[in-house]
Amino acid sequence: HTIDYPSLISNVIEGPFKNTNLNIEFIEEEPIKTKVSINADVKISLKYSMLSPIISRLYKGIITGLIYKMTNSILRNDVT
Repeated sequence: HTIDYPSLISNVIEGPFKNTNLNIEFIEEEPIKTKVSINADVKISLKYSMLSPIISRLYKGIITGLIYKMTNSILRNDVT
């Protein structure tokens, strides 16, 4: 992972998603609003290529869940 605010870059180095790149960018729009832009270049090995539509949907769901979890964590920390 490479963290260079306002972006986070993640590369998968092994497994069925080897060479997959994920770029998450945080863009401040207003003092209290941040837009999160996610660009994923998903590489699936030939062995799993038939499942690529299902895997792509699942990957989107996992990333969305991760963003929700980050948001909830931040909101909980702001309250306390």
